[in-house]
Order: sequence, then structure tokens, then C-alpha cells
Amino acid sequence: MATDTPELIQGDAGAVQAPSAPELPAHPAKAPGEARLIESLSFEGLGELLRAHGFEARPITPDDRTAYRCEGKAVFIAALRAESPARPGEYELVTLNLYMPLPPTVLAPVYLELQQSLQFVHAQIDDDGDLAVLVPVYVGGGVSEAHVARMFDYWRMTMEHVRQVINRHWMKNDPRSLN
Repeated sequence: MATDTPELIQGDAGAVQAPSAPELPAHPAKAPGEARLIESLSFEGLGELLRAHGFEARPITPDDRTAYRCEGKAVFIAALRAESPARPGEYELVTLNLYMPLPPTVLAPVYLELQQSLQFVHAQIDDDGDLAVLVPVYVGGGVSEAHVARMFDYWRMTMEHVRQVINRHWMKNDPRSLN
């Protein structure tokens, strides 16, 4: 039986621990002792948040100002969506996206299990036939840094769950294995 797993999902997606809060500039309306609200994110602001929470974030391409490729124990895309009407050049929605090309014999059962087991997560098969897992992080209207930290922790748990589901179905349904 083959034991190879897809390259992008090998290893542990990281222990879920509350990372330290990022040191970001104070919000102008912040009073002493209050938590800073994040109402929108610039490209640079998203990169700072990702790095402050332990993700290795680099722009997808040198000219791209809408998404980061985050590498480490898992590879995913953090993309800016929904430009803020009040703050040009800043965004109110970030999506955390994991894409996995899987053979059809593995893809179908993984997709079905993820549809049933994940809450607040969108699992789908994209136009290329890859598994796509997406978690939206909405900041429009203002959210605390602690909320963003919890969403990143949830994303780490989601990536670990996806890894486990893929590995389980890979072992059972890998087309290269002998039945």
C-alpha cells in the first residue's frame, strides 16, 4: 500500500496555541487599556498579522498586492477580498485558502467527510478539480486582535483536521495501492 501523502499537507499543521498578540500601531480611537479594533486591512497589515501569528507569509508574486502564500508545515493562501468602501486600498474580508490536488478516488471521500465534519468552513471542489478549503475572516465593522488570533487558531485546527482526513482516505483509496 502506498504511504505517500500530498506534498503540501505532509506533517503536523501546528499545535493550536494562543500566540502572543502582534505589536501593531495603535488605532486612533483606542483609549488606554482598550483592545485595538481592526476595521479593515491593507496588504502590508495582513502580512504583519500573518507573520505576528507565526505564518511565513510572502506575496504570491512580486507585483501582487492582494494575496500571500503562507508556507511552513502546510501551504495556504491568505487573500484580501471585499475592498472597504470607507478606506480605499484596504479590505474588510480575508480568506484563508487551502488547495489540494488529489486523485479522484481520494478526493470524493475526503470532500464528503469534510462537508459533514467542518463548521464555518467551505469545502468544495474547484474548477481545476482540486479540493479547496476556505475560511473567511471578516473584519469589517471592527473586530479585536484577539478575534483574529482565534480565527488563525481555528485555521490551524482546520488544516490539521484536513490533513488527518486526507491521510486516512489516502491510505484506504490511493489508486496506486493493491486491493
